[in-house]
Amino acid sequence: MPGYGKTGYGTILPWGGIGSNPKIVLPTRLLTAYKLRIHFSKQMEYNSDLINLSNYTVTPNTTNGVPINLLSIEAENLSNPTYVEINCSEYTNGEIYNISVEKLNGPKDLNGFYMDPNQSPFQISGIGIIPTVETLVATSKNTFELTFSENMFENSFIKDISNYSFDKSLLITNMIFTSNVITLITTDQEPGELYTLTITTE
Repeated sequence: MPGYGKTGYGTILPWGGIGSNPKIVLPTRLLTAYKLRIHFSKQMEYNSDLINLSNYTVTPNTTNGVPINLLSIEAENLSNPTYVEINCSEYTNGEIYNISVEKLNGPKDLNGFYMDPNQSPFQISGIGIIPTVETLVATSKNTFELTFSENMFENSFIKDISNYSFDKSLLITNMIFTSNVITLITTDQEPGELYTLTITTE
């Protein structure tokens, strides 16, 4: 059981000794674009709190990272597991994500200690399935329809027309973003001319 220590003002505070509270530690990482493994510094008590999704949060560090939905969870197949695996929605490739575990009344170790209240969110780099361009089709003399292999996350980067450019002095004047399709509005195209589109990815 946790011990107790006193502050200089005589207030009683929970205290378990140095290093007594479990932490999120390496090798916490994404196993795939859809599965996160969280490792703990100590053996954990296997109970409903350990496998309760509401005790875990994963948030993008910037607005460029797509929000993550936590779908299901399972613990290491041991009586006293040291990690859990969470099935998630897809992460944004290369973006930083913050991982937190409930520190009060959440998962606890075999001695009854909850997660370290002083630990900052643990950070990992997202793994995503990198989308590809499936088609680029001229739909009029002033529009191209660009189709990606999957739905894209709407942010300022993907909607910035300076990240798209054609050769042969064809200018992009505007764009319309809808899910996995971008309509590029251009100056007048030359009939029968073949244009090459360059997309800036970082």
